[in-house]
Amino acid sequence: MKKITVPSSKSLSNRWVYLAGIGERAITLRNVSDCDDTRYMRLGLAKFGVEYTQVGPRDWQVRPPVGGLCAKPNTEVYVGNGGTVARLLACAALLVRGSWTLTGNARMCERPMRDIFTVLERCGVGVEYLGEAGHLPVRLTHGEGVKISSEINVRGGASSQFLTGLLLTLAQREIKTEVVVEPPLVSQPYRDMTLGVLAQAGYSVEMDASGLRFTVGGRRKDGPTTVRCGLDCSAVGFPLLWGLVSGESVQIEHWSEPTLQGDEIILEIVQKMGAEVQREPAAVAVLWAGAPQPLGVIDMVAAPDMAMTVMAMLAYTTGVTRVTGLSTLRHKECDRIAAMEEGLTTLGARVTTGPDWVEIDGQGGLSAVKGEQLNSYDDHRIAMIWGCLRAAEGWDVTVTDPESTAKSWPGFWTDLAEWQGGLRRVAGVVLGRPRQGSAEREYLLVRKPRQSHAWQLPQGGVDDGETGPQAAVRELNEECGVALQGEINPVCLGKYRYLFPSNFTRHDAGTVGAAVEFYAMDWKSGEPVVDGAEIVEARWCRGAEIEALVEGDYWEVVRWWVNII
Repeated sequence: MKKITVPSSKSLSNRWVYLAGIGERAITLRNVSDCDDTRYMRLGLAKFGVEYTQVGPRDWQVRPPVGGLCAKPNTEVYVGNGGTVARLLACAALLVRGSWTLTGNARMCERPMRDIFTVLERCGVGVEYLGEAGHLPVRLTHGEGVKISSEINVRGGASSQFLTGLLLTLAQREIKTEVVVEPPLVSQPYRDMTLGVLAQAGYSVEMDASGLRFTVGGRRKDGPTTVRCGLDCSAVGFPLLWGLVSGESVQIEHWSEPTLQGDEIILEIVQKMGAEVQREPAAVAVLWAGAPQPLGVIDMVAAPDMAMTVMAMLAYTTGVTRVTGLSTLRHKECDRIAAMEEGLTTLGARVTTGPDWVEIDGQGGLSAVKGEQLNSYDDHRIAMIWGCLRAAEGWDVTVTDPESTAKSWPGFWTDLAEWQGGLRRVAGVVLGRPRQGSAEREYLLVRKPRQSHAWQLPQGGVDDGETGPQAAVRELNEECGVALQGEINPVCLGKYRYLFPSNFTRHDAGTVGAAVEFYAMDWKSGEPVVDGAEIVEARWCRGAEIEALVEGDYWEVVRWWVNII
């Protein structure tokens, strides 16, 4: 059983990062997604005076500005290809005093935004298009003429994010507002997620029986001062796809309760395809037994982000399945219907498409020609699908725009290598002691005799039969001498993982990187011995000194341990 941890939810994280920023009091958000989209959300709101202070590897303290949100002259907010970020921040124009520009990358400037701009104009917000009407870039101005009526109408056919942005924003008002959606409303589970977040935060919001009329605003209950964001169900499909193709049973860790996410439907889908789903107290396991079965017709309107992963799974069935409810996929990070048709056809699948449907005639599997290129069109989800297939099948093919996965899963390629067993297990120590004549602590750093290696904490490979703490102590003694003694805490602090460069001498077949698990150790006696073979230099350093010596990615991981141990 392969145990896999997926990132925290980008959708939940963005809602909380936005809601906390436009609120009235400080709140701490834990397990926030560290993807590009949430970073753009933080950076955008910070330009209006919101303070985001990182207090843990995935934790942020959010402090709204005293006196309300305000844009300085010539403020520009860039959102990359973040549709949710763009649409929520556009709604912030109802609150942000002043004039500012909202823009994104080339694809984001093609994606539909007119529906929310129409609402803003009706409320008196100045909307000046700096390119094509109805699209980014746009200059938004909140002046004295802004007046929010008692009823606001918004179209629901292009994106549920317009409704989400309005509900989160209008919840701040003491006066109630009716928000009415002109049907149809796509991606309704995302509406329900928004309602759940508002309820958890203590805001008043009511939905009528139609699911299209909402009363928001008014008196607020005291909400939590700390919130934890759950796992990303949109990401769950990738390890399940990899497990199906590679023949591995997969257990998704830290999944103990419903997630408020429509993509949780993937569990029902794989069950219908023949997988066994086992729910544990804090995990969900999926076991594939035999070939997956076609589904006939399946409607994915409630979970469009999962639809492409399901298409890839269906290519491994024997039979025809039509996937419907895909109207929004033409207008996502790329034309996802066209991208999947192209890629699956290249790999030998029989695919027929329409405006809002895809039909897969499964042939029992896929195949690739060495050197082929699978185009992701800078779409994170498409790139991860091709990556899972390439790894599970062992294909020698190229996936374009691999860096696009940072939009929702920054560590995807390293995680994928770990699923494949391609990361060498390494153990290291965070060896600390009181600094002489100071209340501060200092930590041991070493530099090994390899030109490409910078300063690092003492670390080395875990041998067969060793535990992580045993290997960490052994490596410390081998590198720095047996005179250096301390007491190790056997609880792993966390991991730092990385991929070897392709020309690295230890880049053996099947081993493409390392997973370094670190353990805290309290110094007792002795000093490091520099022998020129194991290490060429050793130094006791304070936290700030470590930051100046080590590489940036390394520091972003270890800084939490050297600051608190």
